[in-house]
Amino acid sequence: MTKTPLQIFLATAERMANNHKLQGSFVNWACDMYDRLADKERIVRVEDLLVLQSLSIDYEDGLEKLDCLLARRGI
Repeated sequence: MTKTPLQIFLATAERMANNHKLQGSFVNWACDMYDRLADKERIVRVEDLLVLQSLSIDYEDGLEKLDCLLARRGI
């Protein structure tokens, strides 16, 4: 059975949220993304989806993109 992009993004966010070796800001972002993706009423930014996509394809590259994203947001 093929996973949907939503299932892949939820799994990626959950894996990050449970990774205690990551920076706190990464874990907080992952928890927020999981909550947003799980709730159909909440908005998810396209740039966040692109980072999740990068993380699901190449985890290390995705972490670099997440670091840049959070830096742009001042987090």
